[in-house]
Amino acid sequence: MIAFKYDTQLLLEGVDLSSDAISLYITEHIIGDSLLVVGGESLIKLHFHTNEPW
Repeated sequence: MIAFKYDTQLLLEGVDLSSDAISLYITEHIIGDSLLVVGGESLIKLHFHTNEPW
């Protein structure tokens, strides 16, 4: 059985983005696994498995 049903992926566009800060926020506030946050200061791709994609 799959523990986390939703494969959530999104692009974040902005200024002075921090993949470390985004990753920390996700792990502290949303239950899930397979978190991947990659990119630079202006564009980040996020991938995460969760049951709460909202």
